[in-house]
Amino acid sequence: MGTFRFSMRMLVKDYKKSLFYGITLIFAVAVCFVFFNIINNPDLADQAIARSGGTWNDVQMPFSSVLSFLIICFCCFMIFFANNFFLSRKTTELAIMAMSGSGYINSTMYVLYQTFTLLILATPLGILIGRCVVPFSNDYMYQMLSVSKDPSIIPSEAYLYSFILVAIVLSMICVLTAGFLHKNDIQTLLSQEKEMKVKKNTKKKCFTYFFWNLYFWNCYDVYESP
Repeated sequence: MGTFRFSMRMLVKDYKKSLFYGITLIFAVAVCFVFFNIINNPDLADQAIARSGGTWNDVQMPFSSVLSFLIICFCCFMIFFANNFFLSRKTTELAIMAMSGSGYINSTMYVLYQTFTLLILATPLGILIGRCVVPFSNDYMYQMLSVSKDPSIIPSEAYLYSFILVAIVLSMICVLTAGFLHKNDIQTLLSQEKEMKVKKNTKKKCFTYFFWNLYFWNCYDVYESP
């Protein structure tokens, strides 16, 4: 219980570290919900085949199922990438916990509590955003297919599959988080955040150098122009 309270306190205190992760989760859930609606909506099928006497099993969707599947997989990849970035921002905290005598299980649960909380908040928000987008996408595709249906009607499978996907992603995140903490010792955890800070400072210097050169170049052109 102490680990849970501490993780929630740090999540609220250092909310900036989890802001990118939370936004990515919301966006990914919303996109997956929209494409689950496309996959499971029978009214978005090719009406020409249905009118020609074919069965619904022969009907083809205007958006390829393979394309929808790839986009959903890409959203999952975005979540895993954001989770990896989120873990890299927590290395100092995890190293301090390890030096304070916190065990491997407590360190893992510390991160998972925060991840689970972000998913709990991001899932309904993402579905809500997707729920607002779906009527517009349905209406556009209904016009293309000459379908007279209410675009606000969403199949229940879209909700079900979205929650199932979140559960699968959460289980994968648990495995990735446990593996990350298992293979990194205290020294590695401390060095990772230092490397991130060095890279960040280097990028800032490069951008500053570029803009200063651009500024002096423009000033030189103005001075040389008649």
